[in-house]
Amino acid sequence: MKDDISVADIAYFAGILDGEGCISLHHYNGTKGRYRKTVVVSNNCKELIYWIGSTFGGNVRLIHHSTYVVEWWSNEAIYDVLSLVKDYLIVKKRNAEIMLDYIMTDSKNYDDRALQFAAMRSIMDATTTKGRSIRVEG
Repeated sequence: MKDDISVADIAYFAGILDGEGCISLHHYNGTKGRYRKTVVVSNNCKELIYWIGSTFGGNVRLIHHSTYVVEWWSNEAIYDVLSLVKDYLIVKKRNAEIMLDYIMTDSKNYDDRALQFAAMRSIMDATTTKGRSIRVEG
């Protein structure tokens, strides 16, 4: 991540993350009690995704013909990017706050599965209704 990111760039990226991004927590298949954290932005505009990657870090890759993604997986990378944009998010602000709390819980209390589960449950509750994803249009 660059050291000298402008407020305008941070706000612009927050808007992209709000509209085109995903803040998620998934249970590892076959691994009891561990979850995979990801922040992902996908778009067909290669230049946009490469700009995000060069400005905010992350792993950039082509996933399908003309769809590019930039992803953050590690606790440190996710914490850095979400801490930077959290105050500019609108739609995904609560998800970012919960993920940041989860990362702090995960890193400080690796063996406290109850705390990890509570944080994970908060993310799921913030993004779903009765186990179904919800879409807010407006």
